[in-house]
Amino acid sequence: MIPAKSTLKYAALRFALLLGGLGWSISFAFTFSSWQTSTDLLYGMGAEHQALLDYWLKMASALFGCIGLLFLACLVKMNKYAVIIPLLAYGSIFIGSVLLFSAYNNSLDAQLHPTHIIDIPFCYIVGILILYGTKKSSK
Repeated sequence: MIPAKSTLKYAALRFALLLGGLGWSISFAFTFSSWQTSTDLLYGMGAEHQALLDYWLKMASALFGCIGLLFLACLVKMNKYAVIIPLLAYGSIFIGSVLLFSAYNNSLDAQLHPTHIIDIPFCYIVGILILYGTKKSSK
């Protein structure tokens, strides 16, 4: 359910969709850059060129970018895509949980792998704000 305009819920929903759209679409930087540039953008995490890893990076970054476009499409046409918006929330929370458990299981060090410190809260914030914005009023 899309909340009424000029309400806090509407503002939260728009902010979450914009944040999700921008946050996911930034991945296109990796889709259209060389392996060297991509690894430089990843803060020099020590990746060496491997054809299959380069392929997977392009595949994953293109998919993430498309998810960002879906967020932006929902932002622009909220009423048209209203049934998809809650799925973006649940998907964001699911991905945040996968990243959280993966970071824990792999003992990621914030000094060496700083992106998970941003990625995990990003997913939860986007998901929770969307759920808040689409929650039906109890009137």
